[in-house]
Amino acid sequence: MVVKTIAPPAAPLRIVLGGDEAGFAYKAAIFQDLEDDPRVSLVTDVGPYSVSDTTAYPHYAVAAARKVRLLPSSLPITPSKLSNLARHPS
Repeated sequence: MVVKTIAPPAAPLRIVLGGDEAGFAYKAAIFQDLEDDPRVSLVTDVGPYSVSDTTAYPHYAVAAARKVRLLPSSLPITPSKLSNLARHPS
């Protein structure tokens, strides 16, 4: 078993979340977990805001990227990125 120690971030994290209707419930759970994490100072959700919103995912990816550009030191996270990290931890 490999155990990694992760150093706390130098500054509080500011995270931007975006997704699509397929990942809506997953994004909501992630949002709550991040809000409860003391290392995170701000979580911004750029959508979708309901499971019935069928706007294509790239629109939310662009919205997240624009928010990140305006919030230096923010971190964009999408449900697909988290799934990939869970399958392939560094």
